[in-house]
Amino acid sequence: MIESILQMEIESERDGMGDTLERQIFSWQTWDEPAFGIFSFEGVELKVPVGRFPIGTKFPGAIFNTHNSTVAFFPDLEHTDANYTFSVVCSVGAELINSNSTQ
Repeated sequence: MIESILQMEIESERDGMGDTLERQIFSWQTWDEPAFGIFSFEGVELKVPVGRFPIGTKFPGAIFNTHNSTVAFFPDLEHTDANYTFSVVCSVGAELINSNSTQ
């Protein structure tokens, strides 16, 4: 069950793509992609508040599912059915570059 909504604003940078969405939400020690578009992380620490969890909260694991736009945090890797799942809602920031404009 989705506990609450996590809202993130994706900001582009002029010199590249910037941080990936998951890097904006948390840091990790190791990761894997067990299936296309599903990313598994271990040693997770939040960079932003997520639901009731403040910045700095640590979880043994997390799964970022790009197919259904969810991120699940696992307090115990042995019992992955017990988790905190959040929907990931993104918005696009202000336009930084307009390559169609004439100057």
